[in-house]
Amino acid sequence: MNKTAYILLVMGLVLVAGIATAAPLVYLDPASLDICEGEFTIDVLINDEVVDLTGFDLMIDFDETIVSVVGVDQGQLLDDYPGMPFFYWTVEGTVSDALLINGAALGGSISGPGVLATITFACDANGLTDLEFEMVEFRDIDNLPIPVTSEDGEVNVDDDTVVYIDPVWDSVPIDTHFFVGVALGSGVRPVSLVNVTVSFDPSILELQGVDQGPLVPLGSTLTWSDGSGSVDIELDIAGSITGVTAVEIEFKGIFSGTSPLVIESVSLETGAGTVINPCVESGSVFIEPPVPVQELHWGMIKSLYR
Repeated sequence: MNKTAYILLVMGLVLVAGIATAAPLVYLDPASLDICEGEFTIDVLINDEVVDLTGFDLMIDFDETIVSVVGVDQGQLLDDYPGMPFFYWTVEGTVSDALLINGAALGGSISGPGVLATITFACDANGLTDLEFEMVEFRDIDNLPIPVTSEDGEVNVDDDTVVYIDPVWDSVPIDTHFFVGVALGSGVRPVSLVNVTVSFDPSILELQGVDQGPLVPLGSTLTWSDGSGSVDIELDIAGSITGVTAVEIEFKGIFSGTSPLVIESVSLETGAGTVINPCVESGSVFIEPPVPVQELHWGMIKSLYR
């Protein structure tokens, strides 16, 4: 066998292997989520290998002591279906709750990729819960089964999953440079990317610069841009960090008064792509007025030495 024929054979085997491994898939996005409190959404999606899907039944198990289902909405695939869609959901169970979702494109079919359903959960207690597909049944327009694989997810609820201003409050003399940290709580998984926007009162504070925190690994990359009363910061970490000050913002007080230091938005991501939805705790700083200088007269000075 000559070299060209061998290369073509290898390329053909690789192509066949790639085709063989492609399979219809139903999965969750995000597949892994860290959150502090409140409500959050998870999408149920199918890949582009799912074609001519008419009806589906899904059962997703979760730990009802940690999260609860607030509601479920049909996804974009059913929204865009030109015919009549059917969609129903319920939470039921004896020993433990499970979410049952039924959907159909009546009289026709839909194909991936796209969203079948969007689930809204509420955080009820700290802990880690799996989101496990206990049942997946896909059918075509002839009511014949469509083989499909599934990928489970997980949600970690921890009220220490927080990003906060450190210190939360401070008092600083006017015309003085000072630093404010943006720190990660101990419940935040080790992250490799931090995006945060902090706003302030530009009539009271003047932004001087931004630097990475003292425990951020060497080789990390920090970029920032100054807006009108806000600063956008991106920290790309060489490795990962958690439970430390991610960045330090340098300010100068230029006018007496109290300025809020508000975390307007924050995005955290692990090296594995886990999405983290932290709580945020903003802060404020008081810029002290200048100390009045007492005017001394010559008579007052002489009286000091009598």
